[in-house]
Amino acid sequence: MQWTQLEPGTLVTQRRKLDFGTVVLRRRQYQTAFRGDGVIPEGRTLFGLTSGKPSTTRWAGLEVSCDDIATTRGRVDVFTRAPETHYAIVVDDNAFRECGLPESVCETLKHVPSCPSLVRSAHARHLRDYVRGLLEPGFFSGWLSKTSACKNVLWLLAAAVGTDGEPLEPTRPQGRRIAAVRLCQEYIEQKMADAVTLSDLSLVSGLRPRTLINAFEAVTGTSPMAFLRARRLCRVRTVLESAHSERIRIIDVAIDWGFWHMGHFTSAYRTMFGETPSETLSRCTRAR
Repeated sequence: MQWTQLEPGTLVTQRRKLDFGTVVLRRRQYQTAFRGDGVIPEGRTLFGLTSGKPSTTRWAGLEVSCDDIATTRGRVDVFTRAPETHYAIVVDDNAFRECGLPESVCETLKHVPSCPSLVRSAHARHLRDYVRGLLEPGFFSGWLSKTSACKNVLWLLAAAVGTDGEPLEPTRPQGRRIAAVRLCQEYIEQKMADAVTLSDLSLVSGLRPRTLINAFEAVTGTSPMAFLRARRLCRVRTVLESAHSERIRIIDVAIDWGFWHMGHFTSAYRTMFGETPSETLSRCTRAR
């Protein structure tokens, strides 16, 4: 997964994981807006839920409510606009039969689309509440075994996604906005170190600058140029955190990712991450 912090602050403050082998549950509490993108390994399915706060999360450009389940067997594409708690259920294809579920249930859960999708279901809240309870520290000191808990999760998934789940599709205007934003994101990834302007992105997307800004804010919660700067800052931070020596020249890393004015770069970096680039480099190299 690739994470892009979009606002100043600490991105992840609490994490918890419960591994059943073929089913893995995760909870992450985020304290600031971010984008997450990546690819789910082949043979696995991701089901995601939010804590229920309204209008804070976008999945593949669509707003996620407390009654929605995000699904994918391939690409991950999530944005948040504010502090939020996300729950993820990653299921191996073999999990369904190992838990003794009927064949019809297995096939229902295995035929989730490869692309990011949303399913609206009355069972989504029950699923989230059950997963939340399982992830509480010390839960399995009680009467329920992990085998039973894993089977219960899969049954709840089958009820939510297969029994009464309603696939959500973007409207035509939403689809156009999402497509335009994705084109810009792909262009930004390719031209990260170059001089990218709003006019460039307007040409790429086929939208007027003001229309593009509105589309970007509707899908991601931020403007195109703010997103570009955040991606660059996160790339710099990743390089500094993985550096094996304090001898690395921060100015070289900054220029590699499109920052040409060191004063502006340092100020933006400190505002976003709460420390200077040199402090990041020193802290991480000392830790190693």
